[in-house]
Amino acid sequence: MLGLVVAPNYQGQGIAGRLLNYFENLAKNQHRHGVTLTCRESLISFYEKYGYRNEGVSESCHGGIKWYKPC
Repeated sequence: MLGLVVAPNYQGQGIAGRLLNYFENLAKNQHRHGVTLTCRESLISFYEKYGYRNEGVSESCHGGIKWYKPC
């Protein structure tokens, strides 16, 4: 999956968290070993609320943006 975005008028309702949980469960049901993601610095705290931890700046340079590696 390339991105997870909730429309502005629906933000703050827990939708992103439910989507994240859905995709984590989907990965588990497919016997995946884990989930790897990158995010913008402003979203690190969001992922930390769901148990991810920041591993620093990612080597990814997609879109010319600095990405971080919560895992």
